[in-house]
Amino acid sequence: MMQIIESTNKYFYDIRPLLSMLEKFGKVQIGQLSFQQANDTIVDELNSKYVDGVLNSDKLVKEREAKIKAKENESKIVEINEY
Repeated sequence: MMQIIESTNKYFYDIRPLLSMLEKFGKVQIGQLSFQQANDTIVDELNSKYVDGVLNSDKLVKEREAKIKAKENESKIVEINEY
């Protein structure tokens, strides 16, 4: 059904994440999942769909590596003060 709607309406908003949330919290209400398990599952699903790709992009990976390297170099610098 969702595929039919998406293919015919280019402005259709993807409601699958919302449906998934409703399903998880329905399971919480009937005792099949704890609130924490449902929350963790939802967070993982949303992160994998919207966040992980951005955080693991080449640009951000290079920036993180450069910052880590800069901090390592800073820690190796020893200041010598003359009295």
